[in-house]
Amino acid sequence: MEKKMMEWIAYTESRIDLSAYKLHACAIRRSHNFLSETLYTLEMEWFPIERDGRSKDGYNPPGTAIIELDLAAMQFTKILYVGGVSLSSGPIIETGNAEAAAAWIEQETGLQYRKQFCLSKQTGNEYQFSACYEGIPISPQARIDLKLDQTGKLVLYSRHGRFAAAEEITPEPFTLTLDGEVQQIAAGQLRRLTVPANKTRKWLAVYGLEEVYIAQDRKTLIPIRTDIDEAARCDVNERMEWETPLEHPYERRPLNLTRHPVTVEQVLEREPDPDMRSLTPEERELAKHAVLGLLRSKYPEDSGRWNMVSLSVRHGYVIAKLKVPDDWRFPGIKMIVHIDRVSMEVVNWMDTLSFLDLYNDYEPADYDEPLSLETACSRLHDKLRLDPVYVYDFELRRYRLCGKLDSDYGVLAHSGEVISLQDL
Repeated sequence: MEKKMMEWIAYTESRIDLSAYKLHACAIRRSHNFLSETLYTLEMEWFPIERDGRSKDGYNPPGTAIIELDLAAMQFTKILYVGGVSLSSGPIIETGNAEAAAAWIEQETGLQYRKQFCLSKQTGNEYQFSACYEGIPISPQARIDLKLDQTGKLVLYSRHGRFAAAEEITPEPFTLTLDGEVQQIAAGQLRRLTVPANKTRKWLAVYGLEEVYIAQDRKTLIPIRTDIDEAARCDVNERMEWETPLEHPYERRPLNLTRHPVTVEQVLEREPDPDMRSLTPEERELAKHAVLGLLRSKYPEDSGRWNMVSLSVRHGYVIAKLKVPDDWRFPGIKMIVHIDRVSMEVVNWMDTLSFLDLYNDYEPADYDEPLSLETACSRLHDKLRLDPVYVYDFELRRYRLCGKLDSDYGVLAHSGEVISLQDL
């Protein structure tokens, strides 16, 4: 097994030309993507030969190479030179030329420019490429960042997310328009929230659109999820209620979010990421009990106020998400509780209460004679956006072409004025 590790290290050293470096540290980490596929990555730190170690402050010396190698594809997911100083002989890419940068990425990854990834941003010799199919964005998103020094030498390459394979997509023309059917969907996505306006130091009651993906059949709506990488997720939707408080000294402990190293044997055996192991009924009940205890101790007067939305697993912790469903402020009252999966004890928790306290002196929102939902929707009629996006459908296990319905504007509920949400 040591021989296999040495093969991976030698491959890295020769492919990137690390002849001016010595290996300082390496470890294999395990993770997963949104399709629950286990990923194994060899993480390495290479120090310049003339440097003995880190500084007294614990920083890597300038020129240190931070390398991450995907052991399944044998492709690099990160190449970073600390301080933007590379002692490697290459690669050298023509500066200021996005086409040249894309050509190097094609050679390195096997992805096709403009078909599977497109340029989304360029600032000098810094490039950001995003996943696409024939120029149309992909969801969940994936991206590649690339940076060159003044001579064109690579000093940063970073790849995040999963790029769609061509066989996972069925090309089709985009036929959705902002017609009457879509306008009806938009009306169903309109929400009334109160948001803080920093300029006037006042809460504003605003109708805003909750963005959503619309399939081309106009019948299927796919919510835009921020929890796409959560493993073993299950919906709970349970009101947390109790009769008596609990006198228990809960204290926050630091979270260990570093994935534990794994062995070469585990890589070769393709052992699944343990985070993906589904929560058992017993674990779900123990997690609910742990959260209930925290609430009884820290929020003894809040029985019936909190709703547990979901449970999931990340970095060995069971993560409980809660919210107060009848609070219409943005971002609203929410809480995330981390529970040790072995002991099933609460380790840490975070809520938005302290954030909302910052707005205690803001003038309350004006709810007198609010606009009707129908009127608010008509005011936003010409402010809607409908952009094509290939979205992964978990039921079909393929990407399907959808329209992303969104708007950068809202309607003040008390006056009907259309405002830019970005200006609040």
